[in-house]
Amino acid sequence: IVLLAGNGVPLEDVMVAQARLLAQAAGADPVDLDRQEQAQRELFRLVAADTEVSALRGQMRELIEVQLGMSEPGRRLDEETMEQVVDQHLQGVLTPWFRFALTFDPREALRRVRVPVLALNGSLDLQVPHHQNLPEIEKALQEAGNPDVTIRTLTGLNHLLQRAEAGTVEEYAQ
Repeated sequence: IVLLAGNGVPLEDVMVAQARLLAQAAGADPVDLDRQEQAQRELFRLVAADTEVSALRGQMRELIEVQLGMSEPGRRLDEETMEQVVDQHLQGVLTPWFRFALTFDPREALRRVRVPVLALNGSLDLQVPHHQNLPEIEKALQEAGNPDVTIRTLTGLNHLLQRAEAGTVEEYAQ
């Protein structure tokens, strides 16, 4: 098995770290980062609990407002645009795949792997941070008693395993 920028923790934890790192790279205030994490975790809690869409709408709106405020302080979307953005984002989180992936713990599957594994993540990966995921992948494979495991952090590479300066999404096209 070859894992390229693979996650070793549930998607919820990866997405929270990802949002924080990407906003940090854009210069967000630490207080805003904490507000974003709280809003994001509450949204994920509601999604996992199969909460009614009306409750999800309010939480999604709060998350979008926090993120918008971080990227463009003082900017507000008109009501129609905000509703479109909320609807678009809700479509993504209400899919059966997302509901499953949100709470699936890859460590459970990794603990059953008995074949050779190579796990590679970039040191500048802001989407699946190496420091959060590679140690958990390695630990789960060790718990499986897997003797043939290679874990590497590739210095200076982003999520797409491209050379990068900061690891931001904007660098992907370059």
